[in-house]
Amino acid sequence: MSANKRIITATAATIAALTALAGCGNGNAATDANGKPLVTIFSVQSATTADISKLGLTKPLEAACDCTIKWEVSRDASQKKNAMLAAGEIPDITLNLFSIDDTTRNQAVFDDLAQHLDQMPNLKSALKDKAMKHLATDDQGHIYALPADNGKDYATSTSHLMINKQWLDKLGLPVPRTWDEFVNVLEAFKTKDPNGNGKADEIPFTVGKLDTNGIGWYSPFLFLNSTGLTTQVATTSGAGGFYAKQGKVGNVLDTDNMKTVVGMLHELVEKGLMPKDALTQDSSAYNTQRAGEGSTAKVGATFGWWQSDFGDTLKSQYIGLAAPVAPGTSADDVTWDAGRDAARYFGGKLSVAADAPNKDAIYKIVDALYSEKMSVITKYGSIPEYVSDDGDHTYTVSPKRYADVSVDLSLGSGGVYAIRDDMTIKGDQKSDGLLGVDKAYTEDYKHIDWDKDVIPIWTRLTTDEANEATNYMTPIFTYAVPQLADWIVNGGVDQGWDEYVNKLHTAGLDKAVALWQQAYDRAIK
Repeated sequence: MSANKRIITATAATIAALTALAGCGNGNAATDANGKPLVTIFSVQSATTADISKLGLTKPLEAACDCTIKWEVSRDASQKKNAMLAAGEIPDITLNLFSIDDTTRNQAVFDDLAQHLDQMPNLKSALKDKAMKHLATDDQGHIYALPADNGKDYATSTSHLMINKQWLDKLGLPVPRTWDEFVNVLEAFKTKDPNGNGKADEIPFTVGKLDTNGIGWYSPFLFLNSTGLTTQVATTSGAGGFYAKQGKVGNVLDTDNMKTVVGMLHELVEKGLMPKDALTQDSSAYNTQRAGEGSTAKVGATFGWWQSDFGDTLKSQYIGLAAPVAPGTSADDVTWDAGRDAARYFGGKLSVAADAPNKDAIYKIVDALYSEKMSVITKYGSIPEYVSDDGDHTYTVSPKRYADVSVDLSLGSGGVYAIRDDMTIKGDQKSDGLLGVDKAYTEDYKHIDWDKDVIPIWTRLTTDEANEATNYMTPIFTYAVPQLADWIVNGGVDQGWDEYVNKLHTAGLDKAVALWQQAYDRAIK
C-alpha cells in the first residue's frame, strides 16, 4: 500500500473489496488483456438511468484515452463512499460521489488536478468561468472535486410560485400582483367552482411540509421575496436562512420580513384558503393534490420547479407568478429567489484517486469529458441517436430522447460537463419549461443587486466553522420552525414575536451569522 494512504478503521474484507472495486491501490500500471491502460470509473446514477452501454459514452472516451474503461455503477453509494474514505481507497475516477467537503477533509486520497491543467485544455477552458473556478478550487488552491455547468439556459430559480391561469381566465380575473389581489383570487378559486366539476373541492393554495432541518425548496417562506428580502433556498447558506443585503449577512428567522410573511400565511389559513394541515403533510399528499384527478385540477396556486410538477395533463393550465407585493412594500423592492447559479452549476461531480495508475490516460478522459461534444453526450445523450450536431456550436435534442419518461438516456446531472455560453442547445424540454416559468420574475430579478445581495454559491465555511454553526442552527431550527408553523395555523405572531427573537439570539443566531459573514467576505474576495 502506498505511503499516501490513510487507513482509519476498516475490516480486512472491506479493504480488499474496495481495492478490487477501485482497480488500483498500489500505483502500479493496470492493463487489459491486450496491454492497453485500464481505467476504472465509478459512477453513481439515478434509478432511472439506462444501462451505461446505451449512453454513448464509452466508445468516444476510449478513443480519446487510447485505453479500456471499466465501469462500476451504483444507484446508492452513500455507505460505499464512507467506507472508501475510511479505507483510503477510491476508484481511479469517481462521478457524482465526492463533494468538495469530502475531498478537503481527505486530501491525501485525491489527486490535485490543479497541478495538471496544462494536460487538460478543455478543463482549463471550462474553469475560466468564474463560478466553475471557485466551485472547483479550495481555499489553498487545490482542485480535488470538479463541477459541472448546465449552461446559460439553466440559469433560472430552483423554485417558482405557479398559478392556474385557466382558472383565472374562466373567472375573468387578472394575474394578481399584490398580496390583496392574490387573496381575492384565492377566495374566488374557493367559491366559484373554477374547475367546473360542480364540487367545492378546489384547494386555493397549498404548500409542502416544513422541515426543521432548514428552509427547503418550495417553502412558503419564499414569500419573503414579496417583502424585498432575497432568498436562496437551493444553497447551503440559504437553506440555513442566511441572506445578504448590501454585503451584510443576516438570517431570515429573526427579521420583521419573516414576521410579515407568517402573518400573511395565517390570513390564508384563517380564511380557509390554505389547508390547516398543509405544513405537516408528507410529500405524497402534496404531490397528489398537485396532480388533481385526470383532467380536473384541484390546486389554484402553489410552489414547485416547473409546470410538469402538475403532470402532463394539467401542466398547460399553470404559469409562473411573480411574487405578489406584500403590504407596506414597494413593487420596486420585490425580488425573487436568487437560485439561478445553484440551478446552473453542480459541484462535486468528478474526482481522481491520488495513487491511480495510468494518470496520462485518466487526464485524457477528464479532458474529453469537458470537451464540447462529450459534454453534450453526457448531459443529453448519444450523438447522432438522440442529439444532432448542427455545426457552429449548435445541437438539437431529438423528441425521441424524451419519449419514455421512465428511463433517462444520458448521465444528465450524474455526469460532468461544461455547456459553454457560446453553445446553443435546441429541443431541451427541461430548460424550455424552466425558462417559460422563470420569465415571470424578469422584473423582480432587476431589483436584486447581484454583487451585494446574493451569497455566492461557492461560499464555504471551514470545517471548524461548519461544526460551530451546526451546533447553533440545529437547536434553533428545531425550535423556530414549529413555532412559526403554529403561528401560521393558529395566529399569535404579534404577541409572541419578541420572546421568540430573544430565544433565537440566546441560542447563538448572532454567532452563526458572524460565521457566515466571515465566509461571505472570503468568497467575494
